[in-house]
Amino acid sequence: MEDFVEQVVHIVRRRKAKSILLVPPDITRLDSKAGLLTISLHKRLVGECELAVLPATGLHKKMNAQEKELMFTDYYRHMLFLEHDADHGCEHLGQYDASHHLLRNEEGGQMDYLADSLAESGLSSNELSSNELSSNELSSNELSSNELSSKFTLEVAVSKHLFRYDLVLSLGQIVPHEVLGLSSFTKNIVIGLGGGDVISKTHWWSALYGLENVILKMDNPIRSLVNEIFFQFIKTRHPAISFLHTIVEKKGNEAKVLGLSFGDDLQTFKRAARVSIEKNACKLSRPLRKAYVWMPEVKYQYTWLSNKAIYRLKQVMLKDAELVIIAPGVKAFSNEVHSNELIKQIGYFKRDQVMKKFRLLPKTKELARHPRILAILAHLLHGGDISFKVTYSVHPEFKAEDLRQAGYGFLSAPRSKKFYLENRALFDNDTIRGDVAYLNDPGLKTFVLEEKGEKNG
Repeated sequence: MEDFVEQVVHIVRRRKAKSILLVPPDITRLDSKAGLLTISLHKRLVGECELAVLPATGLHKKMNAQEKELMFTDYYRHMLFLEHDADHGCEHLGQYDASHHLLRNEEGGQMDYLADSLAESGLSSNELSSNELSSNELSSNELSSNELSSKFTLEVAVSKHLFRYDLVLSLGQIVPHEVLGLSSFTKNIVIGLGGGDVISKTHWWSALYGLENVILKMDNPIRSLVNEIFFQFIKTRHPAISFLHTIVEKKGNEAKVLGLSFGDDLQTFKRAARVSIEKNACKLSRPLRKAYVWMPEVKYQYTWLSNKAIYRLKQVMLKDAELVIIAPGVKAFSNEVHSNELIKQIGYFKRDQVMKKFRLLPKTKELARHPRILAILAHLLHGGDISFKVTYSVHPEFKAEDLRQAGYGFLSAPRSKKFYLENRALFDNDTIRGDVAYLNDPGLKTFVLEEKGEKNG
């Protein structure tokens, strides 16, 4: 890794930037090694130019001192940290028509491949205005091209901090992602440092398109959309943005760097992404009847984050199987009070149930104007539109009745802790025995079933 950093620093110095912004991920990517890369770059460049660190938190909570120390060691005290504010700290860059990314041409005319899902979502235009939920209930067959374009308009915004520095180095880990297929690259900027409108709508459209149609795929409508926004709105305004990608393989407690890449173009990302697809996809010969997952408290304090266990295992769980998530640090559904209450009221259920419960809320029209409502609904579909049971063991502050109301089972902390300690060796080694799995934080991988005739290498 040090040789790689030296090469990057050599390139950076040739650019003679007077100020550099380092953009690593937040604590949820603790295993990315981006923290160590940030430290190495900072140590070599400090004193040569103005330096600042801006974690790409998106809609996640801000990093606290403990999280900074875990990710950047006690060296973080020597860094100037900035904070991203998706609601109030962004510069508006313009509007973007996303319809051509969400539509495809087929024989017989233009067809909205989200139309069926959007119609089934139950968002009736008689109940909600087009602005209130982006008119995602509309079918392309009923709209003119101008009307259709307006329904998929995005308000593009990005952190104001970005344009205050001569050079931006985005440090990200390429890993399976439920919204964009694979994380890193333009996601770090457009989503990680983006405004609420783009974050919420891309998450919503991706949830309707289906996790299984996105995850592990580097070419998909949402990734294409995010890339286009970056190159059209951000790269043209700030050409000096480069990306450092890490590819990390995690087995049990051990996280090993498999690859590092540096560049500013799509092809550099795709070359690295192919390695991630190969190494971060765990292929199983048979589906799982039961899976026990340990989600460490240092990374996961909300189901908004710990539900990664569901996303990563969704494609290999049998119908009516059970996923037991042992998450001792989870104290609530979300770090944002309003979102937390909405999740509790609506719950993690099938799509039609979620939309029905949403429409029946006393202040549906008012809630529809909430800047994060689409992200919240997307989160509920990702965590509830499944065919297996989810049981949680959480922090004692999290009420069992709230979890049950939201559609999840509850397992007491003492019982789960005893089970985890008795089977610690199985968790530490990501053990799979037949149709039962014991996994330690599967956030860096996605589990898929082998195709017929394929051997798991």
